[in-house]
Amino acid sequence: MSKGKKCFYIVSLGLLLIGFLSKANENVRFEHLALPPGINSTVKCLIEDSEGFMWFGTSNGLAMYDAYYLRQVDLVSDGIPGAFGSINALAEDKMQQIWIGTENGVFIYNKTTETSKRIDDEYLRGVQCRTIHIGLNDEIFIGTAAGFFIYDHEGRYQERYLHQAEMGSGLSHNMVRCFYEDKDQRIWIGTFDGLNCLDRKKKEVKKYRLQPESSLKNNNLILSIQPRYQDSDSILLVGTETGLCVFNTVTGEYSNFRHVKGKKSLSNDVIKSICVDGANVWMGTDLGLNLFNTIEERFYNYFHDYRNTFSIANNVIHQVFVDRQKNLWLATDNGIDKMYLRSSKVLLNRFYESSKVLEGELNVTGLCGTRNGDVWLATREGLIQYNKEHNEYQKYLPPKLLHNKISDVLCDNNGMFWISTPGGLNTYNSHTADFKSYEADVYNDYALKTNYIHVLAQSSSAIWIGSYDKGLHKVVKDGKGQLKFHNFRHESDNRNSINSDRVTDVIADQKDNIWISTSKGLNKIDELRGVVERLKVIPNANNQYVGDLFIDKSNTLWIATYHGLFYTDTDEVRFKRVEEITFDIQSVAVVGSGVYLISNNVFYFFDLSSRELLRIPNADLGLRSILNVEILEDDKLVLYGKEGFVTFNMNDVEIDTNIPKVNWTNFSILSEDIKPFRMRDDRYVINRRINEMENIELKYSENTFRLDFSSLQYSHGKDCSYMFLLDGYDKEWRTTLPNQAYVSYTQVRPGKYTLKVKASNKYGLFNDEWREIAIRIKPPLYLSLWAIIFYVVVLVMLFVISRKLLIAREKANSDIRFQTMQRQKSEELVEIKTRFFTNISHELKTPLTLISSPVDDLLASEPDEPIKSSLMLVKRNTDRLKNLVNQILDIRKIERGGEKLSVQEYDIIRFCDRVIGQFKEEAERRNMLLQYNTSESSLMMWFDMEKLEKVLVNLLSNAFKFTPDGGFIRIEVKDARKLAGKLNEVQIAITDDGCGISKHAQSDVFDRFNTQASPNYSNQQGTGIGLSLVKEYVTMHGGQIKLESEPDSGSCFSFSIPLDRNKFDKYEEQIELIEAEAEEVEAKQNASEEIAKVNLEQESGKILILVVEDDNDMREYIISGLKKHYKVISAENGVQGQKLAVKEVPDIIISDWMMPQMNGIELCNKVKNDLRTCHIPLILLTAKGGLESKTEGIETGADDYIQKPFSMAYLQVRIKNLWQQRERLKKVYQKQTNLEPSEVTVTSLDEKFLSDLMNLLEKDMDNPELNVKTMSEMMGMSHTNLYRKIKALTGQTATEFIRTIRLKRAAQLLKAGQLNVSEVMYMVGFSHRSYFTQSFKAMYGVSPKEYK
Repeated sequence: MSKGKKCFYIVSLGLLLIGFLSKANENVRFEHLALPPGINSTVKCLIEDSEGFMWFGTSNGLAMYDAYYLRQVDLVSDGIPGAFGSINALAEDKMQQIWIGTENGVFIYNKTTETSKRIDDEYLRGVQCRTIHIGLNDEIFIGTAAGFFIYDHEGRYQERYLHQAEMGSGLSHNMVRCFYEDKDQRIWIGTFDGLNCLDRKKKEVKKYRLQPESSLKNNNLILSIQPRYQDSDSILLVGTETGLCVFNTVTGEYSNFRHVKGKKSLSNDVIKSICVDGANVWMGTDLGLNLFNTIEERFYNYFHDYRNTFSIANNVIHQVFVDRQKNLWLATDNGIDKMYLRSSKVLLNRFYESSKVLEGELNVTGLCGTRNGDVWLATREGLIQYNKEHNEYQKYLPPKLLHNKISDVLCDNNGMFWISTPGGLNTYNSHTADFKSYEADVYNDYALKTNYIHVLAQSSSAIWIGSYDKGLHKVVKDGKGQLKFHNFRHESDNRNSINSDRVTDVIADQKDNIWISTSKGLNKIDELRGVVERLKVIPNANNQYVGDLFIDKSNTLWIATYHGLFYTDTDEVRFKRVEEITFDIQSVAVVGSGVYLISNNVFYFFDLSSRELLRIPNADLGLRSILNVEILEDDKLVLYGKEGFVTFNMNDVEIDTNIPKVNWTNFSILSEDIKPFRMRDDRYVINRRINEMENIELKYSENTFRLDFSSLQYSHGKDCSYMFLLDGYDKEWRTTLPNQAYVSYTQVRPGKYTLKVKASNKYGLFNDEWREIAIRIKPPLYLSLWAIIFYVVVLVMLFVISRKLLIAREKANSDIRFQTMQRQKSEELVEIKTRFFTNISHELKTPLTLISSPVDDLLASEPDEPIKSSLMLVKRNTDRLKNLVNQILDIRKIERGGEKLSVQEYDIIRFCDRVIGQFKEEAERRNMLLQYNTSESSLMMWFDMEKLEKVLVNLLSNAFKFTPDGGFIRIEVKDARKLAGKLNEVQIAITDDGCGISKHAQSDVFDRFNTQASPNYSNQQGTGIGLSLVKEYVTMHGGQIKLESEPDSGSCFSFSIPLDRNKFDKYEEQIELIEAEAEEVEAKQNASEEIAKVNLEQESGKILILVVEDDNDMREYIISGLKKHYKVISAENGVQGQKLAVKEVPDIIISDWMMPQMNGIELCNKVKNDLRTCHIPLILLTAKGGLESKTEGIETGADDYIQKPFSMAYLQVRIKNLWQQRERLKKVYQKQTNLEPSEVTVTSLDEKFLSDLMNLLEKDMDNPELNVKTMSEMMGMSHTNLYRKIKALTGQTATEFIRTIRLKRAAQLLKAGQLNVSEVMYMVGFSHRSYFTQSFKAMYGVSPKEYK
């Protein structure tokens, strides 16, 4: 070898060694990009365009990548779709056009229009293109199988260079594989057989063969040319078929690097692609990826490994490329691989820059450093020691350890290592290199209580171990040097215990306080005082889980929780929240003003001074799984997780504050991608690619759309966030979901909008700049301008026509309003009339009572005939007035909707016969024929007897009223089931031969307050209410009523009642109540006879009656009617009545319903709920009628209910009946007191009173001093009230009642035969034997001795 050549070798090797600090020897992880459907996996070439998009040429097409989506690019030429075929080369010119070299020619792709054109001239038509290069003067260098061609950017041919073997000039071969243009504009051309240098200025071509002397190849295939340095062309790196060649362009000398088996060299000699990245030279070969690190002077080889998902996808690598973001791209036979070239200052699986790499993926769970710089790692694959002095790793596994899964490792101050595992505790003595094991023993008080331990901490006095399920262990040495374990557990009934047995972390502060985090919060142990404090860190939160603890140099405790980061001074505990951090924290470490956090596998840095929070991308760190952060010496950070660990200093991390711009990548309408110059609904939606559009106009039917975008952060796509705002639609900026790079809107209303989008950088920082695009959504046809004009014209015409119609209708409407007003006034007048008559009717009932009752009394005294005749006249008119009042009240009820049927099953034939019988006397008196015709002997059906009687009485009354003397009235009852129509109903008709009703008057004959101007033969003027009431009652029965009449020929009123009661409107069955009413009627009819039979005791004061009535006349009338037979006291209202009832305890109370201050219902409630008066019967007098009012009165507790007007005789009969009931009740109570006292059954307030009284007597029966006064005090009642109460309930005085009970108990004891007479006497409270004997004999007829 010549001396000059040796010098070149030395220079070229030295030049290779100059570069930047590298991490080439670290573990690398490649990300594989999935190709879209229809694209072949063989990727031959790739480029990064001027905007940052990545383009990939494959064996059957073209694809573009935007960091989120890999989209196929179609060949569209002159509107005709086609296919590129196999693509060998890609390049972008100054016009941002993509030049595409294929196996069958060259295409120019216009990114603006997304269309392509083929260079179809005589030179390139159908020629195989192998490479394309953009020259310094924007010329296009095209290398083909037929030579070297130069074109301009418009695709016009410039010149060509060919191999001319016979001329001995030109290229060394026509198969051109690669280009490089140096700064002197010399073009270096790699061909199938040698390297060529074309100097167009000198018009010469130099040829070089760059083969080693040992090569057996006939040709010298050049595949790739790259300069070693960016600022110098003196050294070229040339990839050949026979290895890497380092070529000196000045001297023409070169050196070769080839594959050497068994040594760190090239993996393969076929160097298809070269990419220089500082000190690192990346080379793609036919067998793997190669990296030559000029600093370490060695090769690294990377191959496909099917067991490793992070290895390269295929060993055949066609192109290697490093983009502007420091991403390494590989075009392989099995798709695209990508790797982010991280900063060399972040050490992956190394602790120091000079350290070896810890090979393999390790799941790291803990670590600790020693004073000599060694580091011990706890992993799921065993315990690993890094020896800094020897720069080597040593791994420890069972049987030295209890388990290969190490949870934590701790080095104490004595050089002892503590290792926690799921199998128990190991210790390692670094001085003797001995391992010891400690396993759980629940029967040993000083042993571990569980093997499932995981966290370790050290205080000055002990080692502390946290477990998963058995709380905390304190480890100390006894006098013999043996370890003793003291267990601290959660005790629910002991506040001086930790709050949970699941310990998550343990740490000791600078004053030797032990802090324990658990699944339920934080605990503090003060060893000196022996006190355990349970602390609540998170205010107003049920989940108090604390995951990690850290003590900084200022002795501040930092607490990682589900709800954010908290801290407190360890001396004065007062928890504070870091307001900027509200998310879940798994691990925390603090150095100075820097807070380092781990949350959901992401590393955060928070500056306490600037209050700025930064998210450090996982790609920059080289770990996807980060679970914990620790601090080593020199404040070096260690992050570790399931994929290993990284070490670095935060000061060495350069924070890039630049914010990437947003690029539009795709636009779609209703899930259909929109391309430039693609027809949609007979139009082009966009005429340029979406990234160049500034505004878009959409139809109304296209108001559901989606816009995709990207900031082209290829290794930090998941770390970038986007904010967007559709101005005119959204009210505020919104943030997309993680890894979402699009926005979509549905059913956007017509209008003009501006969509604004801004992107963050990889640290999550935004600025105030955004990308925007205007979007206009056109209104639908029916809201377009022409449509609005049409609407206006139509509306004007309609307005003119409508105005004419309105004017014409206004007069008619005025008439209608006038008629409506008249009708409303008429209805108001009817309402006023009804209300007036109703109020008057209520007021009339009391005077009617004061009239009718004295008249009945006088008639009962059998006066002389003239007087009797006058009294009968008064009685008839009083009864007529009663009926009128009741009819008015019935109408009012119907209007209010409160009236309903109370039906029972009864014989309608018998019922009609009874009603008709009431009119026989008048028919005879007026010499009229009253006929009752029916073919039925009996017909049972359901109906309201009271209301149907009113119907018949009203119709018969009208018939008698308008029929002259000597006329006839016929009543017919038919079962319609037997007639031709077979209707399920009963038909009743009332026919007369009276004056009849005219046709025009028949239409409103059933209207309220309507009277007919017809001859009245009964001299009784009608009120216009009867027939209205008849129609209402028939309708309520589900029937119909009709009228047939001719003037001077009589009238026929007929109505029907359905036999099916389900057709009735609002009914209830009231059989018992109706029977009771029947009895009431009968009682009223026989009252005059019953009053004569009243044989009550007439002694003064025998029966005391309280009358409560606000009307003076009514009150005086009732008093005068009762005072002959009873002692009567009175009150003007309910308040006075209640006080008198308590004070006097009357035997019966008679009260009016409607009174001022306190009505009868309220009085009844108070009386019946007062123990002192609850036994008193109460009779309610009221002007209210109907079952509802009666039911309300009875439910309140009233013993009887009498409707005004009433007769005095009837009232006296009701009083007599109530008194007799009370007497029977007394006998019942007396009978019960004759039983054993304990057998009395308590079913009411009165019976409860007697039961309490009996219990009191039994308890104090042997006390001879027990008397009425003592009992009244013990019962809480006055002496008088107690006396009257006992008398009212038992018929005995209080003294008699006490004596009776004592004697009955004496009889019980004597009958038992175990005690003598004297003992029994004293036991029942007698103190004198003679009195006891006398009383006992009076009651039982024999002496106590004889009874025994």
